[in-house]
Order: sequence, then C-alpha cells, then structure tokens
Amino acid sequence: MRAHLTKPSSRKSPSNGNDLNTSSVAVESPDWHNDVLITQGKSLGNGNANFLSLAELKALKNT
Repeated sequence: MRAHLTKPSSRKSPSNGNDLNTSSVAVESPDWHNDVLITQGKSLGNGNANFLSLAELKALKNT
C-alpha cells in the first residue's frame, strides 16, 4: 500500500529538500499497517473503540 503525501497548506516553511510541506513524496507503508487499519475499522464499526482526548494522552505520557 502506498500513501502519497502532498503539501497540505500554503503556509511558509524553510525548505531543506526533505520537508513534506513543500514537496510530494511517495511513502511505502509497512506490510502490517493494512492489518492494523482493518482491525481499528472493525473496532469503530462495532462500537468497541476507545478514544482519548489530547489532555488524557498527555496525562498518560507523564505517568
């Protein structure tokens, strides 16, 4: 599976040739990534998904 990343906005940022904001890059997804997306999609579909707010995530990081 390939994802194609393109410039998301017109904001100015310094370009060093590796900036995803200023160039298009083809990124190869790892083989396991599709399986993870399918599993997460099933969890969302059957109501078993859990979500954290950004504040909750930050609190977990600091424990």
